[in-house]
Amino acid sequence: MRRGFALGAASVALFLSLWVWLPAPIRPLLPLSVGAPEVSVWLIVMGALTASLGWMSRRRRLGRVAFGMSIAAILLPLTVLIRLPGTVRAFDREMEAGLGPDYLATVPPLMHARLRERPIRVRELFFGRPEGSSRRERAISFAVADGYDLSLDIYRPTDTGPWPVIVQIYGGGWREGSPSDHGESARSLAGAGYIVYAVDYRHAPRWRWPAQRDDICQALRWIGEHAPEHGGDPTRIALLGRSSGAQLAFTAAAAPNVPPISAIVALYSPVDLESAYRRPPVPDTLDVRRLERDLIGGSPDDFPAAYREASPITTFAGAHPPVLLIAAGRDRIVLPEMQRRLDAKLDERGTSVLLTIPWADHGFDAVGFGPSAQLSAFYTERFLAWALTRR
Repeated sequence: MRRGFALGAASVALFLSLWVWLPAPIRPLLPLSVGAPEVSVWLIVMGALTASLGWMSRRRRLGRVAFGMSIAAILLPLTVLIRLPGTVRAFDREMEAGLGPDYLATVPPLMHARLRERPIRVRELFFGRPEGSSRRERAISFAVADGYDLSLDIYRPTDTGPWPVIVQIYGGGWREGSPSDHGESARSLAGAGYIVYAVDYRHAPRWRWPAQRDDICQALRWIGEHAPEHGGDPTRIALLGRSSGAQLAFTAAAAPNVPPISAIVALYSPVDLESAYRRPPVPDTLDVRRLERDLIGGSPDDFPAAYREASPITTFAGAHPPVLLIAAGRDRIVLPEMQRRLDAKLDERGTSVLLTIPWADHGFDAVGFGPSAQLSAFYTERFLAWALTRR
């Protein structure tokens, strides 16, 4: 019975570890593909436990099979940890090449003291990220559009402002999500000395493009007017968007009649909707064409102008504020090559830094304590400290 249990446990451990490398072919399996690299240390622990069971039964064939499967279950997630030091060195080089070798030299001492000291905290890999010190106000209405009440959440530091402003825009394929998404990230940023506005927008397919962008623009105008009441500095605004939220950040920043934007942080952002429609990823986990038809109302042949207007690679083509692009190397929803194309174009007109996390999948920071989320937070905080305090 012990040998059968060892084989079953090893099978489960190996199945979970395989998703460190396998792309999710269908949406129900996406949490496995996203989560496996981010819980790699726990998968290694699980593999070690099942390996010990197999070793104790090694005199039997099933025990030897369980031991071999367990070793594979250890080695697969171990590749993530092995790649961490080289990835950190590469990211340091990219930040210094894009922002300058002493880019943190002008950051005020108080803000500098709040920056994370290390890109990876081993304790967090096991026990999660500690709560930041902040205050939260929920569901504050900033507009009503077509009968839909648009609201935002505010995360504020506990000390006295004025603080730089970060506008956080959630993803969800333009179809779902809420301002409360990624609250852990917003609390962490508030603890680092920013006031964070997590904003809402209308969803497709009920509301078509450009309703989503227009809602973000309305939120920016409201924040520009009301930020001083909350202790925010409306002359220092950064946008932080994830997936479709990053696409909205780019297109809203390029729109007229919004407050000046000082910086943009875009995580796994769609950048060229027509290209994504005509050459969807394989496997196409979320059915990219359906998402874009729901947003725009049809194909690029039906609405060519709308596809161009919704694509940051065409809309965000002129002079621009500094941009930090964070891509997932295993992304099969927004292909990493799209980020490289946008980065090359942005470099022609301003500052752009591209960081690609090689083992990560789309939405990696849903696991807030994982190595990808920790790396993302570490370099995001440094980029924002530079961009929002530079002269």
